[in-house]
Amino acid sequence: MSRNGTYKPNLCECKFNVNEDFARTIEDGAITPRQIAELTARGIPVTPQAVEREIQGNDSWYVDPAFKRGMDMATAWELEQRSQAQARYALQRQKHTDFVKKLQNIE
Repeated sequence: MSRNGTYKPNLCECKFNVNEDFARTIEDGAITPRQIAELTARGIPVTPQAVEREIQGNDSWYVDPAFKRGMDMATAWELEQRSQAQARYALQRQKHTDFVKKLQNIE
């Protein structure tokens, strides 16, 4: 290229949109030590994926009771018995309220 020639740069266009391309921060996105303790108590490992699910409110994370920390056969049996008792109580209560409603409709 000669010294007298004119330089014509190849201009490019920036396609970066500040409003759309930046990752937005999540409101209340920090996790506190108390939340970490609650996650570990529920048997959920404190990893970035688990924290992200917890912060975003996704309830799809479920840990089977058999795989929770501190679970043994006796604790599992007690948990099963308590769940069965609660289910029986709820069923009896529902039958009672249905019966009362039938009586009120007859009178």
